[in-house]
Amino acid sequence: AKLEGEYLKYYTVKKIVQGEEIMMPYGKLKKHSNAELLLDYGFIRTSNPDDIACIHNPYYYRKFSNYEEKKSLLERAGMWLESYCLTLEEFPHELIWVMRVMSFISEDLEQYTFPKFRTLLQELEKADLTKPMMSVPFGLSKEFAAIRLAENAIHKTLMYYDTEIEEDVEILRKQYEKEISITYPQYAATVLRYNEKRILHHTLYQLEEYTYHLEGATAQDIIL
Repeated sequence: AKLEGEYLKYYTVKKIVQGEEIMMPYGKLKKHSNAELLLDYGFIRTSNPDDIACIHNPYYYRKFSNYEEKKSLLERAGMWLESYCLTLEEFPHELIWVMRVMSFISEDLEQYTFPKFRTLLQELEKADLTKPMMSVPFGLSKEFAAIRLAENAIHKTLMYYDTEIEEDVEILRKQYEKEISITYPQYAATVLRYNEKRILHHTLYQLEEYTYHLEGATAQDIIL
């Protein structure tokens, strides 16, 4: 496809016979979340394994202790973002790393300069994205603090929605059983926000499980 003036023109790579059906693939070269499908093509998949939810960074537009130092460290690491997106299967690694830094005090910032911080981050490149890392790089107290901050960020993100997840389930149930009639845009919006909230609630569950693991772990189980 090529944008020419006011028109988006499509060019074929093979000859097309007059009257032959032309089909467009969705997601063949790139996986699409429902938000992307709805925005780009006007439809959604009721069950979409490529769906994502984005957790808003509550610190992005506000000042906090050691603001410049923490922001600079995370910017250099490519982690200072307005939101952090993940699928249902992913553990929120990047969010946890950001919240670890947010829990730093001045002494931590002096100790963990960017070269040292970057070395610690290398473990993330080898980590299983569906599970927490084996190590707790800054100690248990900061890990618990990071988990609490991450949970708080998720709860704040959930507050942006006008409905609770149970309300979305009820709307979809009534629509399926033909108790109510809603337009396709209303249906798509309900499915979209339900799937996003499902990911957010699952992430809260993951963090809860991670907390239980850390609370019950022995010194041999944790790599500091």
